[in-house]
Amino acid sequence: MFRSRRLLAVFFFCGLICGAALWSVFDGSMHPMARAADEKPAAAAPSDAEQLRAEMAMFMADYHTSNLWFAARSENWPLAAYYWDKVTVHLNSATAGDPTKQADLAAIKAALDRSPVASIDQAIDKKDLRAFGEAYRNLLQGCFNCHKVAGMDYLRPRFPVPPSSAIINVDPKAEWPK
Repeated sequence: MFRSRRLLAVFFFCGLICGAALWSVFDGSMHPMARAADEKPAAAAPSDAEQLRAEMAMFMADYHTSNLWFAARSENWPLAAYYWDKVTVHLNSATAGDPTKQADLAAIKAALDRSPVASIDQAIDKKDLRAFGEAYRNLLQGCFNCHKVAGMDYLRPRFPVPPSSAIINVDPKAEWPK
């Protein structure tokens, strides 16, 4: 009885050793398809999470840019300043993600910071509706230039028709709610 247990233990350990050896050879990492799947491309595409973050940031930038237009057109300059602050935060967030286009996006963003962004800041500060309209037009052109660099020239910005927010009254003389 003792001898059969000993023999069983020897077979068990030999099986473990053979199994471990076979596992190391045939664990899938030696298969050419498995190796190809593990290899990373030279310029890694953005992850799904990065892509979603950028898309949500652009969605919010779109929302606030539209509301910015209506706030300024109503000459509600404090509200326009609020929306403009939100736009810049979301644009910075949206352009921070895709490492494959980082250099081009950085150049576009730098150009936006020098012209339309500064012009919108100045128009809001001066409460100049005419200057705001021209700056907003330039901003939309800058947006489209960035979309082209990102390979999405099918995204063509336009002047908003209805406000994005139906619940915010842009009239600075509104009397309700108090």
